[in-house]
Amino acid sequence: MDFTHLLLDCDGVMVDSERASCEALRRAILEVTGTDIPHRFPEDFVHVFSLDVRSCVAWYSKSNSKISIDPETVRAIEVAKEAHYRELTRDGVPAFDGVARLMRRALAAGLRVGVASSGSRAKLLHNLGTSGLLIPELIPDPDTAIVSTAQVAAGKPTPDVFLAVMANTGCTDPRRALVVEDAIHGLQAGRAAGAFTVGITNSLPGHLLAPWADRVIAHLDELTLESLTLVRVPRCSGK
Repeated sequence: MDFTHLLLDCDGVMVDSERASCEALRRAILEVTGTDIPHRFPEDFVHVFSLDVRSCVAWYSKSNSKISIDPETVRAIEVAKEAHYRELTRDGVPAFDGVARLMRRALAAGLRVGVASSGSRAKLLHNLGTSGLLIPELIPDPDTAIVSTAQVAAGKPTPDVFLAVMANTGCTDPRRALVVEDAIHGLQAGRAAGAFTVGITNSLPGHLLAPWADRVIAHLDELTLESLTLVRVPRCSGK
């Protein structure tokens, strides 16, 4: 059975933006709550990679009573993070080497390409636009092929954002969708959606991704569609 869809996370897979995104989150939480979260990159952010802002705030609130998850605080952090991120990436964000080639190979092979991210839609369009990836040759229909967790009921690690982009792009069999993620929560979301999951080591080491990935790669050029099948690796119970 062949793949019909290639679904990509944005931060850490398509564009090299994870460090800026984490720093923007740190600055936003500090600005709103007065709390400076641990910020060694990437090790201090393993548990929040690929989470939306509300879920990140909820994570940090478990260990710091000064960080509240009330809606007003969460919204203030969301707004502050967007502002800090735009400042940190005012010169744009670079696309990872190989992502445009992979997208072109997929489209040439007849696959539909989608983007599923925990970032806001504004951040998504900023990242893809400034990196040169938001062009018709790579994303023919951005209105339907790009989905933010802000557009669905729940963010990663639930499968909602991947299921939404599958629905938008006509994927009727999740097993024929190939999800590429750089984070544990993203891989969990792809797996929960029923897709074939590929972890890329742009942000985290392979041994952290492997329990949730059908395949782990170090570079997108390793992902040749011709070499992949839908025969899954054995999965541990509960994963």
